[in-house]
Amino acid sequence: MTQSIISHAPTIINIFTMNCSESKYLDLQKCPLCGSLNSQLLFKANDILMGKPGEYNIEECTECSFRFTNPRPYAEDIFNYYTSDYHCYRDDNRKKNDVTESSDLENKVFTSNSGYTLHGGFWGSRGWVFPNLQKGAKILEIGCGSGGFIRECIARRWETLGMDLNPDLEPVITQMGAKFLPTTLPIIDLPDSYLDAVFAWQVIEHLYEPVETLTEIQRILKPNGILAFSVPNSDCWQFHLFKDKWAGLQVPTHVSHFSEKTIRQVVEKSGLKVVEIYGQNTIGCLCPSILFSMGRKNVSLSDQWTPLSSVNKIIDRFLSILISLLFGRNQAERLTVICINNSQE
Repeated sequence: MTQSIISHAPTIINIFTMNCSESKYLDLQKCPLCGSLNSQLLFKANDILMGKPGEYNIEECTECSFRFTNPRPYAEDIFNYYTSDYHCYRDDNRKKNDVTESSDLENKVFTSNSGYTLHGGFWGSRGWVFPNLQKGAKILEIGCGSGGFIRECIARRWETLGMDLNPDLEPVITQMGAKFLPTTLPIIDLPDSYLDAVFAWQVIEHLYEPVETLTEIQRILKPNGILAFSVPNSDCWQFHLFKDKWAGLQVPTHVSHFSEKTIRQVVEKSGLKVVEIYGQNTIGCLCPSILFSMGRKNVSLSDQWTPLSSVNKIIDRFLSILISLLFGRNQAERLTVICINNSQE
């Protein structure tokens, strides 16, 4: 991943030893989305998920309401902040041929003005969206991790590419039958108008240059091509209740903390068009957030995400409906975003 493009010279404010290497930090003087000099401190936070040292401010721009982590590691150093058992690098014990088949009742259906239909896994544990693509469609997943979604795409006979920051995942992805691309974001080494769809589940919040990356995605998508992604929702009740103890915060690897308003701004700046944004209801961060708030400091990675068993899905649905009725649909823990490339060749 390339270093973030920032309009001012970064200030190095802290140096400490980690993994036998020196890590330096960027102190942002401007909002990374709108460039405003005015921001307010919401709270300070530490890395409670992976236990790396450092203290970070969660700031909110007073002009555009964008929330961001400041200071942040340099982009070229960020991989040092992921541990080898990071949850995205585990295969979650899924069977090789265990492919999600969502029923009509478990789908949220979107129909765009271009005539295609999207089936969103509103009940699924990760809120994956499976477009109605033809066999042989070319797709890319950014931040593919251990390949759970890649496996689903291959089962649908799509020509599948995966990209991830962790180079050790290449043999895992290629053995599944997909092609692995090294992360060179915001640049993607693919031709113009090459892909039918791009997916990024819980990835955009990690990117140092989200606007530039989405602009590059717009370039490589065919006309009417689809971008579907999800991000943690910093407008949800858990963010406001747990603050620095919210498991969805995940500093410093989450450098952006999106709301529906600010994710729309990012997409619009890239030239893509938002078709739909909906709350992907889940209680994945609830249990660890409660444990962290109670003072637990030794929550293992395997215990950091609430298991989504059948019972927990029922609890999840009940809580989701209750919270939506009380506070509105924007209180979901995650946001799923569906975009279309309206450009013409």
